Amino acid sequence: MPRFILFSALFGPIVCWGLAYFAYTQSEVDRKWVPVQARILDSGVVSKQLPCSKGSSLTCDFYVAEVRYVYEISGQHFESRVIGDSRDPTINRAEAEGQAAAFPKGARVTAFVNPANLSSAVLRKSMEGWMIAVFVAAGIVWAALWGGIGWLFRERPAPPPPSEVHN
Repeated sequence: MPRFILFSALFGPIVCWGLAYFAYTQSEVDRKWVPVQARILDSGVVSKQLPCSKGSSLTCDFYVAEVRYVYEISGQHFESRVIGDSRDPTINRAEAEGQAAAFPKGARVTAFVNPANLSSAVLRKSMEGWMIAVFVAAGIVWAALWGGIGWLFRERPAPPPPSEVHN
């Protein structure tokens, strides 16, 4: 089996399973956060002028969902603006509006509070459990695919020489 194929068959699953382990440890942390009731104070979209690309002097309109909410835990009141998932600015206003619309003003929602820092809360946890399964499955598929390619291109013993026919 060529070394490249062997390397590929081993390297891919190691990376995938490493990512699965990272997803597991992150979701383990997320599972310890305490769910509490929160109330949305304000929700909307903010427009920002940002460089269109790295190093560019040209600016473009970008949009980001902004949500402000309050929650109470251990008799203390807190306010937060953290949604929890990616809130990267987008050039698609409708996408940002969709993120904000998920949290309408006045709605009661569940927030997740860090028990080690009660002023830290999110509305969405960062790592979903299904991500672990995706990375594990990707590692298995990768290993099977490259293992199959290696099997197809394996070195085979030379066929025996044809026997001489004596007349």
